[in-house]
Amino acid sequence: MEVNYKKLLKISVLLLSSVIIGAVSAANYGHLYIQGTVTVGTRSLQWVKDGSPVPGDTVSITLNVEQYTPTNISGSLYLKNTHTTNNYSLTLTVTSAASHSDFDELIVYVYENGSGSWSQVGTLDALTLGSSLSGTINAGEYFRFDFWVNATTTNGGTFEITVEYPTS
Repeated sequence: MEVNYKKLLKISVLLLSSVIIGAVSAANYGHLYIQGTVTVGTRSLQWVKDGSPVPGDTVSITLNVEQYTPTNISGSLYLKNTHTTNNYSLTLTVTSAASHSDFDELIVYVYENGSGSWSQVGTLDALTLGSSLSGTINAGEYFRFDFWVNATTTNGGTFEITVEYPTS
């Protein structure tokens, strides 16, 4: 086997040049770093359903009613502010509405217990997309959610209400 020294020298020079260029290029870059700290705390707003805390951000509730029988469902769903000093401004919005063809009424009444007794914060029409209300839940207090339902069919239906609050 014959060695072509000219090609070998050319490849060696290219390889050496690449290494030198790579080293010089790397030397021209600065670096930034992220150092993070994770603080794990407890949730300040807590759903309470049928007297028991619900883990997580979502609570599901089933409202059992009869067709053409207006029904009030009260005292089964609460939102508790577990923080001892922070008050939270909340905005509650119907983000998925039930159907008008299945219900005459599907009203959510929201109450607060600021003075030791319940007072109404406002109402949400769960048949109207975008229906909303704002209120403040004080430290250590609750919001209570009551439901007034009048179903016109046996289809049932679903709705979703989003509770928005500042996290800092």
